[in-house]
This record gives sequence, C-alpha cells and structure tokens, in this order.
Amino acid sequence: MKYLLILFLLISSALIAEEPRHKQIQYGPFVTATIDSEWPRGNISYKGLAVRLTENGKDVGGILYDTDLVRVASAWTGGFLNFTKDVMRARDYRSILPVSEPIVATGQLPGWGKPSNGSFEDPRERPFGPLPREWSKYRGIYLSGDKSVVFYTSGQSEILELPQAERVGDQLFITRTLDIKKINQKLLSLILNRPGTVGTLLENGSIAFLEPEVKDKNAKAGKVSVVMDHTPSNGNWLSMGFASRSDYGNRKKGVVVSFDPKLSEVTAESDAKENTLSRLQDGNGGQHDMDIGRVVSFKSDSAVIYYDLAKSTDVKMIETFSWHRKEKSYQKYTVFGSNDAQRPVADSDKWQEIAKVDTTTLDEGGIHGVSIARENGSIGKYKFLMFKVEKAKGNPTWFTEIDVHSAKDKPKFKKMNPETVYAVALVNSGAGEKLVIKDKSHIQLSVDASAEKRLVKLALWSGPKSKIKEFTDAVKKMSPAESLDKYTKGGAARWTETVKTKGIVSTKKSAYVVDEISLPMNNPYKSWFRLGGFDFFKDSTKAAVSNWNGDVWTVTGIDKDLNELTWKRIATGLFHPLGLDIVNDSIYVVGRDQITKLVDLNEDGETDFYENFNNDVEVTWNFHEFTFDLQSDEAGNFYYSKGAPVRNGGRGFDYVAKHNGTVVKVSPDGKSSKVFATGLRAPNGISVRKDGQVTTGDNEGSWMPQCRLNLVEEGGFYGVMNTAHRKVLPKTYDAPICWFPKSVDNSGGGQAWVESDKWGPFKGDLLHLSYGTCSLYKVMYEKVNGIPQGGVVRLPVNFSTGIMRARFNDGDGQLYVAGLRGWQTSAAQDGAFTRVRYTGADLTIPTGLKVVKDGIEITFTNALDKEEAGDVQAYAVSQWNYNYSEAYGSSDYSLAKPGEKGQDTVKIKSAKVSADGKTVKLEIPSISPVMQMRIKIDILDASDNEVFCEIFNTINVVPN
Repeated sequence: MKYLLILFLLISSALIAEEPRHKQIQYGPFVTATIDSEWPRGNISYKGLAVRLTENGKDVGGILYDTDLVRVASAWTGGFLNFTKDVMRARDYRSILPVSEPIVATGQLPGWGKPSNGSFEDPRERPFGPLPREWSKYRGIYLSGDKSVVFYTSGQSEILELPQAERVGDQLFITRTLDIKKINQKLLSLILNRPGTVGTLLENGSIAFLEPEVKDKNAKAGKVSVVMDHTPSNGNWLSMGFASRSDYGNRKKGVVVSFDPKLSEVTAESDAKENTLSRLQDGNGGQHDMDIGRVVSFKSDSAVIYYDLAKSTDVKMIETFSWHRKEKSYQKYTVFGSNDAQRPVADSDKWQEIAKVDTTTLDEGGIHGVSIARENGSIGKYKFLMFKVEKAKGNPTWFTEIDVHSAKDKPKFKKMNPETVYAVALVNSGAGEKLVIKDKSHIQLSVDASAEKRLVKLALWSGPKSKIKEFTDAVKKMSPAESLDKYTKGGAARWTETVKTKGIVSTKKSAYVVDEISLPMNNPYKSWFRLGGFDFFKDSTKAAVSNWNGDVWTVTGIDKDLNELTWKRIATGLFHPLGLDIVNDSIYVVGRDQITKLVDLNEDGETDFYENFNNDVEVTWNFHEFTFDLQSDEAGNFYYSKGAPVRNGGRGFDYVAKHNGTVVKVSPDGKSSKVFATGLRAPNGISVRKDGQVTTGDNEGSWMPQCRLNLVEEGGFYGVMNTAHRKVLPKTYDAPICWFPKSVDNSGGGQAWVESDKWGPFKGDLLHLSYGTCSLYKVMYEKVNGIPQGGVVRLPVNFSTGIMRARFNDGDGQLYVAGLRGWQTSAAQDGAFTRVRYTGADLTIPTGLKVVKDGIEITFTNALDKEEAGDVQAYAVSQWNYNYSEAYGSSDYSLAKPGEKGQDTVKIKSAKVSADGKTVKLEIPSISPVMQMRIKIDILDASDNEVFCEIFNTINVVPN
C-alpha cells in the first residue's frame, strides 16, 4: 500500500507540474515572430504578425500577416499559437507555430498587385525586407477591445483590415473585413493559392474555391516521386544560402552550388575540364568549404554536379533548393545514382536514373524547393549522386542547396485530401469587387477604382467539396462589412492590474554603489522580465522597459528612496525587443522586424496603435541575428546594430542578408535608413553621443579573435569578412579602441557616454558594459593619426545579471543599467534593473591612457603617493597578439616570437610621476603596436588608499 501511495503521489505531481515559463506568459492579442505557414512549401513569414482570433474570450483561430510582403500568409482555426520553445532555445523559425494546418494560405508573393500593372512578381533582389514603399507598406496595428485592425497601403490606397472568427449556426469561419480609402486605380489582392490545385468560380465571381488537381491515377506504387508538399522530420532550411555546408539534425551532408557567373568561380572552367571546388566565393564576399560536391563540367546552359556521400548510403530523400528572386527559380535536371567509384561521370547511361525534375511546366516553380522521395521505402543505396542540370527559362541559378537524407529520416507526406476544397467568398459584395482566378490556382480579389471608400468582407473556409453549398448558404447569413474607423481611436485598457515593488538602496560607503529597482517578477500576466531596453521620460522618475518576450512596461517612483515602484504593462507582442528609446515622451522599440512607435490614442496609459516607424531591416530565419539596442542623436536620427546570422554552435554563418552585421542609421521621420558601418558579428549594444559619435562592442567568433570595442565611423569595417557588404573585400579591419581577454569581457554589452556632472570625475568619458562577466568598465581612449586606441579599467561594482543597456537619468544624474540572462553569461538572475549611484566618496582609479614614443602615460582621478607610484616594481606589463582569421576566436600569441603561442613580459625602464602627482609615465623602450596589453598596478594614492587595478589596452599606433 505504501508503494502504491508513493506511485500515486508521483503521478499526481507530474500531472499538476507547471508548464514551462515561456508557455505561461499571456502574450496579448497579437505576436510578431518568424513563423512557418506549413504550405505552400517554404512559406515562411520572416516578419510574421499573428493575430489572435477569439470567440467569447476563447482562442478559436489565428491569422498570420507577412508585414514585408503585406499579405495574409495563412489562417487557421482550432486555437492560436504553439510556443514550442523559449526565446533563448528557439534555434529555428519553427519555435512558434500555428496550432493547426491553415485553411487558406498564400505563397511568398506580394499580397497586393503592383499599382501600375497588377503584377505579383516579387520585385526584391532576395526574399528579405519589405516591398518598395510605393508598392505596398505595412503601417501598423490598432487595438480596440477585442478587435485588432491591421493598417497598410497599396499604392495610394489606405486599407484597414479586421480579421475575425464568425460563427453561423455550428460552423466557424474566418472573415476579413477591408475598409479601403483613396482607390484611385484598380486594386488586386492575392487571397489564396496552393500548388497542386485548380480553381473554380461560382456565382459570378462572388465565390471561388481550389481543389486538388487530378494526378496520374496509373502511377505505380513505390515509384520515385517529385514531392512538392511534404515536411521531413528535420527538413528546416537552416543552411539556405548561396554557399554554406549543412550538417544539421538528421541530415547527411549538404553542399551549396551556384552557377551565376557573378557569384561563382566556376565560370573559367571549360566543359571538358574537371574542377574540384574546395572553396566557393559567395555573393556576400564570404568563402565556404565545399568538401563533397564537385562540378565536373560547366557550360553556359548546363552543368553536371558530382556528389560523393563518402560511403554507400540508404538514401531516403534528396532535397534541392534554388533561389532567384527576379524570376521563378525553376529546376530542370535528371538525378542519377551509382556505387561504382570508377564509373565515368560522362558514362551516364550506366548510372541508375533516379528521377527527372522539371518545374518549368508547374506552378510550383516559384516555390524554389523540390524533394525527391518514395512514398514507401527508400530511393536506393548509393555512394555517388550525379545531377545533370539544364538551364531553365533563363534562370541564372540552378541550385542553391542540395541535401541528402539518410534512411533514418522519415519524410512525412502531407497529401491533400482529394475531397477537400479551400474556399473564399465575398459577403454582400458590391458591383465593384469580385473574385478572379489567375495561374490556375491563384484566387485574387479585384476592386475597381472608386471616388468613395469601399467596404469588402471575405469569408474563408475549407472542408469537403460536398459541403460547398452549405458554405455559400452560411455566407448569405453573415453580417455585412462594417466601417473600421471607429476601431482606430483607442479602446478600453486591457492590462488594468499594476504591480508594486520596493527597491533596495545600498548602504555601502564606497564611491559607487548599486541600488536595485526591484522587478515585478511575479505579475498577473506571467511576463518574464529579461530586460532588453529602457529609457526615461521627461518626468525622470518614470521609465519604460522592454523584455525579451515582447512586452513593454512602465515603472514610476524612481526617486531617491525607491520605496514605492509601480509597474504597468502597456504593450505586448513585439519581436524580441532588445532596444528602447524615448524621444519627446514617445516610446520607440526596436525588434527584429522593425522600429515600432507605441501610440496611446486615448491617454489611458496603454498602447492602442503599434506604428511601423521603420521596417527596412532584412530578417532571415537565423536565430542569432538579433537586432540590438536603439539610440538617437541630437538631430533625431535613430541607430541600432544588427547581429550576423551565426550558425548554431557559433562557428560560421548562414545566409548573410543586407543588414546582418551592421550598424543602421534611420532618419528622424522613419522614412529612410542606411547602413552606417559593417563587419560586425554580435554587436549587443551601442552608444550614440549627442553629436552622433557611435560606439559598439562585438563578440568572439569567426573573424573575431576576441571581444572588441569599436569607435564607429560611418563607412567603417570592423572585422567580419562575411558581413563586409562590399564587392571587393577589405584587406584588413578598421582598428578597435581595444580588444578584451575572455576574463575581462567574453560577451559584450552596450556603452554609455557620461553626460552628468553628478556622477563623479568622469563627465564626457565612455563606459563599456560586459554582458558575459556582468561588469562595468571605464574606457580610456585617444586618437593617433586619426586611429583610435585605448583600454579599460573595471569599476568596483557588481551586478546580478548580464548588463547590456545603460543610460543616465537627467533628474538625479546617475547611471542606470539593465540586462538579462539568456546566452552565455556568469549572471545569477534572469534580469535586473539597477542604479549605479555616486556617493561622493573618493575613488582613485585610472582615467586617462596615452601612448608616447617611449612608453605609456596613465592619468588617475586623484594624486598618488609619489614614492609608491615611482617604483617600477609596483607595475607589471605583459602583452600578446591574436590570430585574425575565419576561425572561431584565437589563442594568445607572442609578439616577440611570432607564430608561437603565449604572452610576453614587457620590461619597464622607469616610472615617472608628474608634478601634480596624477600622471605616471611608464618608460618602455620596446613599445610597439600590439593587440593586447595588460598593465597591473599596485600603489597608494596621496591619501594612503590602496590603488590595485588592471588596465587592458590595445596599441594600434606608436607616435613618433
């Protein structure tokens, strides 16, 4: 009986265990993220806006907007989203998924036709970033009660859209109400398309549906099929790009091959010459390993690719991916297999033909991906694969990627039910709108030009073809389209419960102390306080903070005593908001997708309109490409930094989009932006001085031997060749202020300029935050012949989280810092918001560093004991270099013995103290440029206080 009771208790405990923290969060009426729509294949919304659809307060469905392409990517019923992973563990775009397959969807095409001619051809060079502003533009989303109204433009036309779940009898439908103004020309909108279907119009264009196209009924069981719509067990396109290897999940090996003469070195090869490519130059200046694929012949209109699997492999599936945005990426090739290593490639009639692929006759050619598999069983055992490729319809790129899946991979064929149809209907339509079918399976909405605004309502449904009449009957019972203007004025507050906390004011007597602004970790909305950004209002006792999971909260009561802090949730659903800036009391938040301006329309303290201030940034599927920090200069320009697409594990990069690894500058009105500087890897935080001087740190990794601190100039290049964004790669990088050993900073945060005269002796100086070591550093730098150099010394304060954002408060003049615990850090807490307060006590610490022709001058905040400071034995100097290469990080290398690992001890000839006792010159006859120097100091100041510290600095130039 005892054991039965224990078993019962264990089972009960398991059943009542709390859900993971990230699943407990009440995310709000919408969520922005990179989301896959399941079909058509590869239908990823890199900037997805998922809107919650409810009935009597219960989630019953969702609709996904792609804010780059201004389209409805998909809509579904059965619930909202499945948050499969926490944001930190979300290593791919499938961490947030719709709870069910869509009832309607559109492919990666513009949602509205080009205003001048109605074309739906994607005008972008690559599938990232927004459409041209004059074509179509997402403007934002309004919240009013239980209504979420999406606002966008098509040409000059302004469109408000209200998605809803609407029930007729016992049937639930999704509807889209469009309120369209300024219709100066005919509009076309893509409502639904699905490869492998054909469309039918009913009732004079007021109803349209797609049904599966009838295929060859005589196909033999087990026949190798070209599969266009399935999901393999690990079939995410994690390594998609012009040149990169893939070894992810259950995949065997993959290789990227590109034949565009502008992107590949293959062009010099004749068709008779065999070329083993060990390196491939990609279109972004990066070079990548190609250790298993071999181009054995190349012509202007064809190519043969030889593919070595290293051993005989039970091949379950072959995936090819091609990428060209100006035209459809058609594929036309034959794939062969062999186990005979001696068989000549040219002897193709003795290879086993596996399949022929020709998407030029299929609508699916625009999807860019083709999979070859058997519905039952493996394709066969092969050691070698060969692809004989023909150039298709002038498309310059045949393959971007080839992936081979072994027998342990089990493709999940998602066949369309032959009886299922996907339907759209106009509800109470007027004479000026109708549905049309284009390209066999594209259902479009056509709206005539009009001097008056038009109200259009669409009903969406999928189900058995036999129930089409029931659908059409239900549509006739639906309420007509309504004007949506009333939902753009603001609605009742939804986050009405506030949370009160009490801060902790330090009682320490040291010069700088840390006060805690206690976070509302326990709150009614289960919001997770890992802070990504903050700023103060004109009322300096009030601040706004953003957290990693998408919230913005305000906090009041930031006064001397911190006795009563009041927290209020004001916004939700933002896409990893790791930066926040307040300008003229308006809150701007930067996420992966855009800078969002939070607008409170009815002054009830909550955001009613999430305005798209600027969404020029290009976003890919990569987890690591965070958008970091948001700052502004005195002229009103905004700045943020964008991470590079670092692969899982930290080595190498996925596809590099336009803004990866850059600092971006945005105009004060948000209408334009430009890349300000390049060559970055993971620049978690920046600072911008009032005059526009920008700084940023960066993190160890490929092309980044250690962490570094940059004084950023417009047009500068800061080290990472893959993110240089130049046709001709630089020969070297622009010099940093300094490098950091791992013990000093193994993962950088942001910086802050000391703008206050109430924060001790550092006004005008620069501070640097280490996220990884939870440390705050005073920066000392100079420019020699226009080249920056300098070093840091640690300030004697400690933090409980990975600090990465810092600002000075105009009211009390003190420094405030915030951060989180996410990726690698020594942090003890998930998040913290603290005040670094100057007490007025003395602190003797280095504050200036200058390289002279025969040594280094160090200036301190206070006068020193001249006898102590003049003793050479009180100092120890060592130095070393790093190896700048594509490899991840670097060991320490001797300057005296190039190529040997280790550090060098530097001889100090003398230590001379200035007349005022504040500056020491260390005479170093051998001084020369070096990447890393460490200066240990153990002396007394004039008041007999111990001065024990270390300076870590870089010498780029020794003046004459």
